[in-house]
Amino acid sequence: MKEGEIKYKIGTLVIDSGRLGVIAAYYPRGSVDFGNAKQINWRDNYHLYFLKGKSYIMGAVAFERLVNKGTIRIIAEGIVGHEVYTTLLPPSPQKKSTT
Repeated sequence: MKEGEIKYKIGTLVIDSGRLGVIAAYYPRGSVDFGNAKQINWRDNYHLYFLKGKSYIMGAVAFERLVNKGTIRIIAEGIVGHEVYTTLLPPSPQKKSTT
């Protein structure tokens, strides 16, 4: 998976270590500059919620690696793509390809 792509949609059901969960949000990579402070950058992330109330945010590349390894199993695909975000942070501008 390339950076900036979303492979698993919001609503995708997963099993992780025997726990049933759902991809509740996708946070695209981006950055914020606070003027006098250093710029903050972040990567593409999935926000996972589990039945017993636990949740965590996982990088998209790490999530893909765990799916390929079989640690996380996809039970059913979601229906909402990356055009819907549940974040207040703006996505970063896309880099133009030089190739």
